[in-house]
Amino acid sequence: MYREADNWRPLVASRACTAGPNRLVPPGSALQSTPGRVLGSVTRTGGDHGRWLTVSEYSDETAGSGGEFATSRLLGRWLVLVATPVALGAVLWIHPHGGENMYESLAPVADTWYYIHVVLLPLFGLLGISLYVLLNGYSGPVATIGRIGTAIYLVFYLGFEAIAGIATGILIRETQTLPAEQQEGVATAVDAMVTDPIVGGAALIGTAGSLVAVVAIGICYRRSGAPLVPLLGLVGVPITAVAHGGGLADVFGMALFLASVLWLEFGWRRIDERPSPQAV
Repeated sequence: MYREADNWRPLVASRACTAGPNRLVPPGSALQSTPGRVLGSVTRTGGDHGRWLTVSEYSDETAGSGGEFATSRLLGRWLVLVATPVALGAVLWIHPHGGENMYESLAPVADTWYYIHVVLLPLFGLLGISLYVLLNGYSGPVATIGRIGTAIYLVFYLGFEAIAGIATGILIRETQTLPAEQQEGVATAVDAMVTDPIVGGAALIGTAGSLVAVVAIGICYRRSGAPLVPLLGLVGVPITAVAHGGGLADVFGMALFLASVLWLEFGWRRIDERPSPQAV
């Protein structure tokens, strides 16, 4: 349900997650630019129930009063949310897959393995930033838990990626000219790195953090009236994390996440008419 106050804002069923990034705009109201808000806040000047403001209307209304800044922030938001899964999915598509003997299976593609993981490291970081962006404008315990989950994902999963991806790539690349008996020792070290319980635990904790984040995002958006189907698609993030390097399931996860983001950002947010403040 919604309430009327000095500023229009959603009233959710619980105080656990409040102040979603969209705002209700009564006809004839005057917009106030609010740094950090995607669509800004509005001041109520009439008794009408109002409707949701579209991106084009927001840009027109705020022109000359911080509108260009708000529009650039919105474009930056879309760039992070859309370009990240596209780029990450494309790189994962050409990701080499190691066999039981990592050293022997990756030696012929050692350069490819190394450079792909150098690129994957910042892309997985941007994926975490995407989760932060989706939580922008929300506050409360659920949103805070989501941000903590995102931080856990960034710390632990990027650590795993640096060790299991880049470090192993360096070892394999730089030891190709060693005698066979020395290469066997390196192969043992590579296998130990990728099977080490601490390294695997970092991947597991990071994946769990991403799952916590997408569940929190789903709760916040659902309480703001978002449709259920695209929110379920956000699970593509932990799917990609857990399936990384194990086939095309990671690419599917990014495709799922991209479809959800496109629906939420350009479908749900851009619909012109929204429920009245009294609607459930």
